[in-house]
Amino acid sequence: MYFTAYGCSIASVDMTCKSACVGCIFPFFSHFFIVFSQLTAFPSPSPFLSDLSGSVVYTAKKGDLIKMTCDDVFCPIPRRPDCYELQSSACGPNEWCWINQHEKWGPWSMGGGGTTYPLYSQEICSAETLATLEAYPNGTDKDALLQTFKYTCETGIALDDAAFPPSNFAEIWKPIRGQCLEYRQVKQSCLDEPLSFSDPEFNPVYNRYPSEKTFYRPLVCDPMGGKGGGPLACTGPDYDVLPNTCVDVRPKDICLQGPWWDSSDCPRTQAGAPPGGGLTRPQLLIISQSLITLFPGEVGFSGTCTFWDANSVVGKLALRYQNQIANILTTLWPIGRGVGDAAPTLNQIINSIPGLPGIIADPQRCYDQENVPGSQVAGYLANLGALSTQPNKVWSAVHFLMHNQPSPMSPRRVNAAVSIVSFLLEAFWCDDCRGFFYDLVEKAGPPPHSNDPYVHQRWWWRAHNLASEHVASTRGGHPWIHQLGQSNVEEYQNPFFMEWATAVKQWTNNIVGACHATLSDKLCDLFDAKMEVKDKLKEALSADAKGIAAAATQLKEEASAIVAESLRAPRP
Repeated sequence: MYFTAYGCSIASVDMTCKSACVGCIFPFFSHFFIVFSQLTAFPSPSPFLSDLSGSVVYTAKKGDLIKMTCDDVFCPIPRRPDCYELQSSACGPNEWCWINQHEKWGPWSMGGGGTTYPLYSQEICSAETLATLEAYPNGTDKDALLQTFKYTCETGIALDDAAFPPSNFAEIWKPIRGQCLEYRQVKQSCLDEPLSFSDPEFNPVYNRYPSEKTFYRPLVCDPMGGKGGGPLACTGPDYDVLPNTCVDVRPKDICLQGPWWDSSDCPRTQAGAPPGGGLTRPQLLIISQSLITLFPGEVGFSGTCTFWDANSVVGKLALRYQNQIANILTTLWPIGRGVGDAAPTLNQIINSIPGLPGIIADPQRCYDQENVPGSQVAGYLANLGALSTQPNKVWSAVHFLMHNQPSPMSPRRVNAAVSIVSFLLEAFWCDDCRGFFYDLVEKAGPPPHSNDPYVHQRWWWRAHNLASEHVASTRGGHPWIHQLGQSNVEEYQNPFFMEWATAVKQWTNNIVGACHATLSDKLCDLFDAKMEVKDKLKEALSADAKGIAAAATQLKEEASAIVAESLRAPRP
């Protein structure tokens, strides 16, 4: 550790000064009286100059211990170029401009007794004093005195090129100041991800909290400090398993393999996937095949005849879970998002899986051939078992459904969205995974019963990031065996934290934007209104019989108004 003795500091620059300039004039500002050249007698009636003659000259090199008093280990106190004023030219390639913003930070009524200018400016920093200094013959003495005047009079924020008060005093006081600092690197602490939008053209110039406030500490991760020059992300304060840490970001659209599941069929990397983000109807049908095979692995397995036998105990429970997930799909189906106006029914999903209709129709034939090597039934069952071990499709379905909901969501859609959590807690095949997910939900709480799709999107984004931190495809195995960053396994570990803006791009169907690219905004709004009417109709049909007639009349009136409006809407 390093300490300086009382009254001593470290020279921050090479300097020449006289002892009389230290602590003898206006002691409460003594740390400003560092004069950078030799002073000579300067007769003047000004109190500012009366004691600056007849002293011993001292010289010091940068880094020397000097007998000068500053409110800092260095004297003079190092100055920080204001990058808010100088913009990007002030910061280096690995730096960012940390800004500090105040509600009120200016000369207006900030002086003693509520005066606009500080009281000492009337005595010292007056126009008369400045005029006297400027009238002195040019030379090193004049430059030194002017420098001393500047250090003394520029209180608040001292700008490098600010004019002397009072002519331009307002420039000294600003609501925002900034300084260049280095970014934080991998595994270093951070505060939060800076405010950003899925549409980067709306991003602010300076890094701010998502709440729009400025960072109270300069702890921001390097956007080019990750592997291969990729970005680093801050996990943030609510990332319980690894809070406030700079980590490599998980890239868009990829699936990671694990030792006991198959992620080779990755929806977003398929040739038919929408180029911007989201999924197609054929992809969702394939994903639905995996969803109806979900079942607690310690109870039953979709690669057996018992699972598909509606008369068996396991088969009855499996059918209940299949109907539950089919109802969730039907309710949350993103109508008007390029995937059709209705989800595939459970029968349509079953009929799309090779061999499954026959297995269900003839359970005895299934039992007879189940253990016969090379039999057709054995091949079908092997495929059905493989479908249940593809968690990437479960995550894909959940994120896609959440990111393509209408706003506001109907009460039935909200219930369906929240129910996914309990479904996975009971029906996901991997018992270890269910245990980890239970702990995750216990910490994070279930998704709120909100009709705002954004709330559900954010919950599942955070849940997936939390889950990914400890899965085998990240760690390399069980989280008890391998810790993040351990030297013997780090090279095999994968990035696990996806940024919010990336998630939005990955799962939002670009069909939504395509409407406004081909039709007028008014027609697109009418189309969305039509979809909302259809949602209301579904809710009405699930209500009691007395409410159906009234709801139908109301819907008919709304539909007629929409049709009439669409006829009046201008074509693009």
